[in-house]
Amino acid sequence: MSLEAVRAITEAEQRARALLAEANREAEHLLTEAERDGRALLRVTETQAQEEASRTLAEAVRAAETEVERIRTEGERACDALRARAERQMERAVQWIVGKAVQV
Repeated sequence: MSLEAVRAITEAEQRARALLAEANREAEHLLTEAERDGRALLRVTETQAQEEASRTLAEAVRAAETEVERIRTEGERACDALRARAERQMERAVQWIVGKAVQV
């Protein structure tokens, strides 16, 4: 093998090692970026999930408050109706008792 051929092979090997080293550095750089981007995406996703959970909880609380108010109003109406009926029957009961007392 001639000296020129040995030099050409040596230079080719050096270029190959340099390219391999550059490829390794680029791969490490890409890996570092991917990990950084993944962590950032995870933080954003966690924040969005927390915000969505807060909105969902607030909606559930509002719905529960509305339902409680509806039930309370319904209960008040039922009590008012019972009270009115009791008052009407109280008059009849008093008259009945007075009638019985007079008969004695």
